[in-house]
Amino acid sequence: MIDYSLFGTYNREAMQLILSKIKDNYFLSVKEKGWEKATIFSNGKGVKLYAHFNKYGECYKIMLAFSPHKQFNNNLHNANYFTYKQAQKQIVKTFEAIGISYELFKEFYISSIEIGINFNVQENAFPILNSALMFGRNYFVTHHKHKHYRFAGDPGKGKYLKTKFYIKSEQRNGECDCNYFELGYCDQNIMRFETKLKRAEKFKFIDFGNLESLYLENSEEILSKQLLREFGKIFFFSVKHIKQNNLTKPQQKKYYQYQVKGFWENLNTRKLNTEKKYFNTEMPKNINLKKELSEIILKHLALKNYVGIPNEIELKSRSKFLAKYLRIYKTEKSISINENELFCLRCTYIGIGKATKFTPCQNQRKRICLITGLDISAQKKGSRFLREKNLKLIKVNSPDLYKPLEKKYLKIENQKESEQRQLYLICKNIRDKDSNARNNRKSFERRNYHKSQLQFSFQF
Repeated sequence: MIDYSLFGTYNREAMQLILSKIKDNYFLSVKEKGWEKATIFSNGKGVKLYAHFNKYGECYKIMLAFSPHKQFNNNLHNANYFTYKQAQKQIVKTFEAIGISYELFKEFYISSIEIGINFNVQENAFPILNSALMFGRNYFVTHHKHKHYRFAGDPGKGKYLKTKFYIKSEQRNGECDCNYFELGYCDQNIMRFETKLKRAEKFKFIDFGNLESLYLENSEEILSKQLLREFGKIFFFSVKHIKQNNLTKPQQKKYYQYQVKGFWENLNTRKLNTEKKYFNTEMPKNINLKKELSEIILKHLALKNYVGIPNEIELKSRSKFLAKYLRIYKTEKSISINENELFCLRCTYIGIGKATKFTPCQNQRKRICLITGLDISAQKKGSRFLREKNLKLIKVNSPDLYKPLEKKYLKIENQKESEQRQLYLICKNIRDKDSNARNNRKSFERRNYHKSQLQFSFQF
């Protein structure tokens, strides 16, 4: 699910560990566009380090770039199924290879990240690919060399987000000029939808200032929902999908207008939104492509939640009957969705494993903390942040979830305080992260601007 990403740190201890560890396994690489001021180290296997030194030769920042998905496949491809848990483990493994343990993850931030999903379709993938007309208000553009690859920017955050929609099985290996299907990396007609956050700090749906955020209990659900939201912005259009029988006169007129070259490109914003709505709601169709693809992606996201659970259960239980009863068909290239759903039902029946299927409206009444993203549905209505009573339950029932919160939001000198005091300080620091940005500005204005001074308010 997580692909090419860029992580950074300013921590001296972490940078010293990295520079001492890579002496034997990394070599200096050639300069790259956008990284002219950085010293680039590479291991030749898909992992690169961008070290920034000042005029005294001291390193003040290091950026680490790699694809967890490709690293999982020995830097060959990212065409197979790749679960979120596998991504978490691979990130830990890659960081450990350069001398960084999980305890130092809090010193790293996420600069950019790609989240995507591979899914299979039963028909020829090219007509589906070419019917993806727009992403928001931006048109999809086909790569000038690779016809299987289309991309578009986000209308609101075009500088910071890039969307890709392409046929993964048609992607080619540069060395032998064979596609991934011919090389046996994946099945035929495997498609991929992914969104790249080029500047992760511009997005607030997860705390990208801390690498540990990817290891929170609900981080997979947050990223999955974000991926579905981005897919929902795609506008699919194909004249072939329109039912030609029994069209009304207005519908017939639109049907012929749609076939005029440049029809969509010549519309202004207001007319464009009107025409898109008319096509989606008024025109009869043989197939609702967007709905079908969304359902396929949902199934694959649910599938990714459960892959690997059978092995964990078999390790925990030595019962041969149970191991056979919970058997699931899976290979490196493909996984049976029907078998997986059957497995989930069996898990629910005997009360083992996480068998709650992921859906976008999993719990419409569910409320989450604005800062941590944790579930606060048990708190009183109107509560926006994690409170002491809920935090105490997390400490008792989920110590692995409580520890990252304690590290980030509790100062070292306060760790000797009573339990109640520690819980209060953690919750206070969580709330302060939201309010400090506003209060700091107000304090600055009170210090520097007199009440009688003429001021202009540019807030809308």
